Amino acid sequence: VMRKTVLGTYVLQEGNGRHYTRARNECARLIEEVHETLESVDFLLAPTNADTAPELGEWQSSEYSSDDSPPISVNTRPADLAGVPSLSVPYGDVDGLPVGIQVVGEKFRDADVLAAGRAIEDCFDVQFEPDVSA
Repeated sequence: VMRKTVLGTYVLQEGNGRHYTRARNECARLIEEVHETLESVDFLLAPTNADTAPELGEWQSSEYSSDDSPPISVNTRPADLAGVPSLSVPYGDVDGLPVGIQVVGEKFRDADVLAAGRAIEDCFDVQFEPDVSA
C-alpha cells in the first residue's frame, strides 16, 4: 500500500494532475462501455484470472508489479473500476490448480449476479479440494 501511495503521489506531482485526469476520463469511458454492453446481455462471463491459480506459497504480494507475470487481479479490475457487481465461481482445474469464471452484472443487480453464480456452480458441479498441507 505504501509503495502504491508513494508512486501515485509522485505521478500526480510530476504530471500536474494530467495522469489522474486522464485515468478518470478512461474510467468514465469504461463505465459507459460496460453499461452499454450489459443493456444487450444479462451477464458478462470471463476468466477470473489470466492463468491458473499459483501454487500455495508461489506468489508473493511484493511481486505485484513484476514484469514476468500479470497481476492476479488483472481480469477483475474492469468490473471494479466500472463499479458493477462481479463474482468468481469455481469452473474446474488445470493440472490440479483451480480456475474460476467471473460473472459480471449491471449496477445494483448484485442478487442476479449471485443467482447466476449459483446456477454456474450447479451446472458444472465443480468439486475442488486443494491440497493445503504444504
